[in-house]
Amino acid sequence: MGQRARRGLFAGAALALALALSALPASAAAGTASSDYLTSNASPLGGTTLTLQHRGPAEIMERVVLRGSVAIPGPNQWVSVSVSREGKTIRERVLRADPESGRFRMRMRLKGCCEYLARAWQAGEAPASLPFALSGPAELSGGPRTLLFNKLLRREGYVIGDVGSEFDERTALGIMALRKTHGFDWTEAYAPELFELLLSGEGGFEPAHDEPGRHVEVDISRQLMALVEDGEPAGVFHVSTGSGGTPRGQWSFYSKVPGYNAIGMYYSAFYDGNYATHGYESVPTYPASHGCTRNPPIYSVFIYDWIDLGDTIYVYD
Repeated sequence: MGQRARRGLFAGAALALALALSALPASAAAGTASSDYLTSNASPLGGTTLTLQHRGPAEIMERVVLRGSVAIPGPNQWVSVSVSREGKTIRERVLRADPESGRFRMRMRLKGCCEYLARAWQAGEAPASLPFALSGPAELSGGPRTLLFNKLLRREGYVIGDVGSEFDERTALGIMALRKTHGFDWTEAYAPELFELLLSGEGGFEPAHDEPGRHVEVDISRQLMALVEDGEPAGVFHVSTGSGGTPRGQWSFYSKVPGYNAIGMYYSAFYDGNYATHGYESVPTYPASHGCTRNPPIYSVFIYDWIDLGDTIYVYD
C-alpha cells in the first residue's frame, strides 16, 4: 500500500475533527449566525429542513448536532439521515420527528477528513443537502488538540520519538519541515492550514527516488533531508546546506563519527570526502554550512543511528 493510501486510512481513525460550514447555493440554503451558534439551513422543495448547529467557533474534538424538521408533522414521520465524507457514507440513521413540531435531531462527533455532506429526507422526496468542511484550531497551546497535531506530524514522518501534548521544540521543527515540504513560508509558526493539511492525509514528503531498501535524500532547493525506507519517509527534517554550494550527486556513507568533533560537528555520517550530515548548534533557514548538511541536534543521534555504512545518499535541487 502506498503512502497516500495509508494517509487516507489514517484520516478515518478515531480522531475528533473541527467543522466550518461551507457556503450553500442561495436557492437551496439560508444561513444565520450569532455569538452562541453558527447555523446553516437547507430547505429544498420537499419540505424537510436540515441544520448543522454547534457552538462557535467549532474546533477539533467538539460535538455537533444535526437538527431539522418536516413540513407536515404526524404520528409516523420517520426521517432518514445520512452523513458522508469524501463521497463515502460514514453514518446513517432513521429518526422519528416530533409529531407536533416535526423537529428531529442527531448528535455526532465527526471523524476523518475533509469534505462532508449531510442529507435528510422522507420517502419519496428530494433530500435536504448540507455540505460542510473541517477547520483547524486558530492556535495551539498544549492539550488534546496539540497532542493530535503532534501525532499527525509523527505519522507523516516529521516528528521522531514519543510525542506529547506540549507545543515544544519537536513540534516547532516538525512545522518547519512541513512548511518547507509544501511551499509555506519557512518559519516555525503554527497555522490552521497546516492542521488541515495533515488531517487531509496529503501532508507527507514525496521521495524523488522510489526504490526498495533504505536511502537518504537531501533536497537543496527546499533545505530538507529525508530518511526513506521502501519508498516511504521515515524521517523528514529541516536542514541547512552549504553557503558556497553543496555537491550534488549520489554517494554511499563510508564513515560515522559519534559525539562532537573539534569543530562542533555532532554525530557525523560522512558520504563524500569531508562532507557529512551532522548536527550543529546553528541550523538556520538558509544555506550556512561549509558544504555539509546540518541537522538539528535534537535529531542527530536518531539520524546517526538510522544510517548504516553503505547506505546511499542522493543530493539534488
